[in-house]
Amino acid sequence: MPAQTASQETLLIFNFLVVEDEPVNRQLLLTMLVHLGHRVIEASNGLEALQVLAAVPDAATLAVDVVLLDLHMAQMDGFDVLVRLRGNPATRNLPVICISAHARQEDQEKALRLGADAYIVKPFRRQQLIVAVDGALLRLGLLAPGTSIGPS
Repeated sequence: MPAQTASQETLLIFNFLVVEDEPVNRQLLLTMLVHLGHRVIEASNGLEALQVLAAVPDAATLAVDVVLLDLHMAQMDGFDVLVRLRGNPATRNLPVICISAHARQEDQEKALRLGADAYIVKPFRRQQLIVAVDGALLRLGLLAPGTSIGPS
């Protein structure tokens, strides 16, 4: 669950798991999220991501609030990760935003059908990421209407 900081305006800080095999893209996402005040755990492939998430026994102790998931990776692609996340009671409702350089309609439809909350095509703007994450968090009741993970 997000942490709150004390200030004039309540700032919600979320824990993101960034699953991206390209170091430059992973660093870009990390920089964006940290600049917005969030915490980031990194995984360079699907197997690492599942290992991070397997370290907790249930949803109540999960240290990750949102997963940003590249779809096309070696060892285990994002589609397989998504199937496993949705099949596990501890991660079934974890917001997952798929990010891919492939703009093919079939990939987008497959990701959404497998349970992705949103699909963003690379390259993307910071605001696209904010809107996608906000939408997923709002649907799950983890973000109040009218609030955001970042500036509008």
